[in-house]
Amino acid sequence: MNAFIHSIASTFHSLFRRPGFAGAVILTLTLGIGANTATLSLLYGYLLAPLPYPHAGQLVTVNWTSKIIPGNLSMSYPTYFDLRKQTTAMTDAGMFQFNNLNLTAGGRAVHVNGAAISSSLFTTLDVQPLIGRVFGADANKVGAARQVVLSYRLWSRQFNRNPAVLGRIVQLNDNAYTVIGVMPESFQFPNPGTDLWLPKTFTPFDYNPANFVVQNDTMIARLKPGVSVAEFNAQAQSVLNDELHHYPLPASASLSDIQKYGFALVATPLRTVLVGDLNQRLILVQLATGLLLLLVWFNLANLFITRALNRRSELIVRRVLGADTYTLFRQLFSESLLLCVIGGIAGLVFGELLLRVLLHIGFGSAELAFPLRNWGIALGIAVLMALILALDFSLASLYFIRRQDLAQALREGDTRSSGGHREHRIRAGLVVTQLVLACVLTGVGFMLGHSLMKLGTVNLGFQPEHVVTFQIHLPLSLNAPTSPDIEAPLSRLRSALQQVPGVSAATITSDVPLDGHMGGITASAYPFDGTHEPNLSPVSVDPGYFKTFDMPLLTGRGFTSQDANSQEGYAVIDVQAAQALFGTTGAVGRQIKFDLPGEADRNPPLRIIGVVGNAHRASVAEAEQKGTIYIDRAQVLTMKNSWWLGDSWFVALRTPLSTAAILPALNRAVASAAPGVPIYDVRSMDERLSNQLAPRRGLMTLVLMFALGAVLLAAVGLYAVQSYAVSQRLREFGIRAALGADRGQLLGLVLREIARLLIIGLVVGLIGVVVFGHVFSSALYNVNMADPVSLFLVFVILSFTALAAGWIPAWRASRVPPMEALRE
Repeated sequence: MNAFIHSIASTFHSLFRRPGFAGAVILTLTLGIGANTATLSLLYGYLLAPLPYPHAGQLVTVNWTSKIIPGNLSMSYPTYFDLRKQTTAMTDAGMFQFNNLNLTAGGRAVHVNGAAISSSLFTTLDVQPLIGRVFGADANKVGAARQVVLSYRLWSRQFNRNPAVLGRIVQLNDNAYTVIGVMPESFQFPNPGTDLWLPKTFTPFDYNPANFVVQNDTMIARLKPGVSVAEFNAQAQSVLNDELHHYPLPASASLSDIQKYGFALVATPLRTVLVGDLNQRLILVQLATGLLLLLVWFNLANLFITRALNRRSELIVRRVLGADTYTLFRQLFSESLLLCVIGGIAGLVFGELLLRVLLHIGFGSAELAFPLRNWGIALGIAVLMALILALDFSLASLYFIRRQDLAQALREGDTRSSGGHREHRIRAGLVVTQLVLACVLTGVGFMLGHSLMKLGTVNLGFQPEHVVTFQIHLPLSLNAPTSPDIEAPLSRLRSALQQVPGVSAATITSDVPLDGHMGGITASAYPFDGTHEPNLSPVSVDPGYFKTFDMPLLTGRGFTSQDANSQEGYAVIDVQAAQALFGTTGAVGRQIKFDLPGEADRNPPLRIIGVVGNAHRASVAEAEQKGTIYIDRAQVLTMKNSWWLGDSWFVALRTPLSTAAILPALNRAVASAAPGVPIYDVRSMDERLSNQLAPRRGLMTLVLMFALGAVLLAAVGLYAVQSYAVSQRLREFGIRAALGADRGQLLGLVLREIARLLIIGLVVGLIGVVVFGHVFSSALYNVNMADPVSLFLVFVILSFTALAAGWIPAWRASRVPPMEALRE
């Protein structure tokens, strides 16, 4: 034991006699191990860690898709019932639909996120309640008792985790429900924001085969063991084809009308659905981390080889005195391992901090509920990296020492030999590789930053500044979707909001820009020309909408309060909708109709009274996939197929006041107009815009952080190599100085060598930036792969860093007096 302690102490003393080397190694290891433990933890958590459901790999979501309508569509109940009966590829299936609800308990109303589900959903997911029970098989029947199952989060927040909540009556949208169970904390389906689950009531409409094209909710299925997604898709498509040919079609619709939509049924693994577009960003992050890890490896190789060469005399004397290869390797390995262990511990701490930063800047997913921190995985990564790096660098150092000629080294009697052209080329190659990797990471980071700057200048089609938004959910007891009664509380609320000090405009609408929810409905010119039937996004608005969002009318006019009483229906469309419907923006005065398949005669045509510019509704970075049609809310309520008119509404106000400053007045206005209705999702439009850009900002921030580390590592590696190279030339410098060379000439000797390495590194590196720009193209907006701004910044920063790293040791050597240099 004493010998072991003595060995450790001796190793510490040997390493920290030169704290610069030890500090550089530990800093490099901290950056490399920390970055990899953080990003690999994300990869493992999102892509590999088991979902909180038994045999989660068997779970899939099943959706309708269409050639005409983009994205996945919901599932219809007749098709859901048929899939349960006719497919042999699944063991169970369930349906769910998101609900906004007002919960009243203890005399106070709060907004909650609910899910109306089939009773089979819990059995499909194979989960059990923490306390109480879940819904029975009869819960979905008409007239069944109203029951509710609470989430662990809501149970804790509203009921203080009191087990006596079972059997308690709570008010949901003014209807009484009995609490029958509480789910465990790990169950957060469909997402972590779900507060409770209600049984969906299956009505005759849901069972009617004629409604098999009416998409309602989302379907979850559990495949049988060994059954692939492709096998299930084949069976599901067979069921749909049978429905298309044998079920009664909606009134006034033909099979050709339905078939032109190109409907299909597609199953997608649940994990793929939950991760969504985060999967692509995770791959890009890991690619950037891999580049950083390569840079760390080359930097450490540089440092350890340079240190071994600096200790050449000591190690050669050991060999002459009889130390065998194993003894030298054990010494080098113990020193390398000690530094790698210290760097690994520091890397674990840095990795945890970096993981928190990643989750904060856009790499957290609202859809995934399980924890991402797995200390076992992080520790395993750190230990494995430390062992591999320690072994690599001890072997590399030993290789360089064993290549020395013992007799030649002893005759020289010092460490000032050149080390040979081969060693010089290897060290120069390591430096060039570091410059190339630093160049690539820095260039990609700058391109992402330039892309984000361009996104900040995009014309959104509206003015987000000074607009505050929130949502309200009107209890079902206050209205029916087709009843004019819904307009009374909304009109009172809009009048109350207009009286709030500081509010210059207010509107109540079914949707706001950048909300990301784009419903769709097929529209056509009236009379129908037989060709143009675009899928448009309908938004119900009131006369204050365009003023609140500062959306200028290009032609025509907006809505007025008198339009609601008109016998003729009016609409305002954007430029994209006008081009899709009529092939021109001259749409004012023309008429359109929009209906579901087979409902062509249910509603009168609408006359276009105005055309506005295109507004970014779903995404800032992408062109909208469909045009928008704005319809007066009061007119929508009189339509027969107002199926897209929900019971949750957005409220927007234009005000110079901050969200926090105006919130008390908003609460009072809502309480006076619609007592018992809470407000939620209070955010400014600037916040919504920021949330839209968060994923891109997060990726840019991470890559730029890695780029900063890469530049630092390249500078450290270049400084170490040049310090060693200059130390070998001290005698040459002394002779040149004695013969009359001034400091400028001595500096020029070193800087020319650095410039040569820099040019090679920059040329190859800038080519690498263009290549990796293509890899990151999905994260770029309106930025060329050979972006001149980014390439110029890379050139300037890398040139300055490299020249500074080489100039410092050269400047120090040039100040050594000639006689002292000759004595060295």
